[in-house]
Amino acid sequence: VVGVTHIANRDPAVFTDPNRFDITRSNAAQHISFTYGPHFCVGAHLARTELRMALETLVTRLPNLAVAVADEELEWRENSLNRALRQLPVTW
Repeated sequence: VVGVTHIANRDPAVFTDPNRFDITRSNAAQHISFTYGPHFCVGAHLARTELRMALETLVTRLPNLAVAVADEELEWRENSLNRALRQLPVTW
């Protein structure tokens, strides 16, 4: 089993512009990244708490943080198992 977290919220039938990272999506909760039912991830609460704390700290310490280039200029790694940027230029 391989956890493929980079595909969360990327279903074009559910999400508008699924390749764009958008934490303000009105339907962002319609995902199955931690699965459901008897297979629900026992670490989901901890993972969500850690992420919330990290993002709150980041935006508190760097309130003017912004991506420094247009979306079209971002370069993605060519890897089918890990959707990630080669770099993310930012300003603060």
